Amino acid sequence: MAGRGIQHIPIRFPASAPSWFKEWMTEFIRDVLSKLDIRNAIEGGGVSVTGNSDEVATLAADADIAALAALQYVVLALSGTVANERKLTTSAQIAVNDGGAGGNVTLTLADGAVGSGNLESFPALSALVRRADDDGFPSPVVAGSDGQVLRRGSDLVEFGALDLASANAVTGVLPDANIDAAIARDSEVTSAIAALSTVYQPLDSDLTSIAALTTAAFGRGLLELASFSALLDLVGSAANGDILYRSGGAWTRLPIGTPGQVLTVSAGNLPEWA
Repeated sequence: MAGRGIQHIPIRFPASAPSWFKEWMTEFIRDVLSKLDIRNAIEGGGVSVTGNSDEVATLAADADIAALAALQYVVLALSGTVANERKLTTSAQIAVNDGGAGGNVTLTLADGAVGSGNLESFPALSALVRRADDDGFPSPVVAGSDGQVLRRGSDLVEFGALDLASANAVTGVLPDANIDAAIARDSEVTSAIAALSTVYQPLDSDLTSIAALTTAAFGRGLLELASFSALLDLVGSAANGDILYRSGGAWTRLPIGTPGQVLTVSAGNLPEWA
């Protein structure tokens, strides 16, 4: 057919029919067919029919269909039949996974797709953290001064001083190798105490005895409070007539001799009774 519509429907007549009859019948048939359009048209979803029984019917999309046609659409494949369609494409950073009819379309971020260049500019000397009082998104926390550390305090992540009084501040023992040479290390303190023990009298029963001799008010030195006579009594069990002398770098007690004996000097240059 060269054209469409009622005006282009061919109507055939017998060869013997007069011309006036052909013209009249043609117009009559086309007029009837055009009126049948409106009588036989049935509205469907999204389609409206307008016109009277004595005029050509008009089929048109209703308001809902028109509104849908005016929307913007993002599709996975262009159809060519939607006026405002746009295709969702992938990139090196984002992949599109189509779950098919009834499924989901998911966007996957590739590993390493987000770098420092993709983040907004943050203040200098700051860290990107999620604080307890925010809306769930990371935000920058700025270090206010040198020496501050990033810590948790009052249910917030913030910069501040390290609170050594806190039970959670530090754990473990700091190795000597990590202590500055200008600071006395544990091993050095232990060695110094061991060296002092060879020079000074360690705490023993003798010092306890000296402490028992103190009778003055608390706070004065023990040796100052003890009398010289009391100190001499600590060397052995001294008795009347005993003599103290030095032997081998230590004080030794020489008991009193018997009547008639004479105090002499032995071959070893020590006092003795003879």
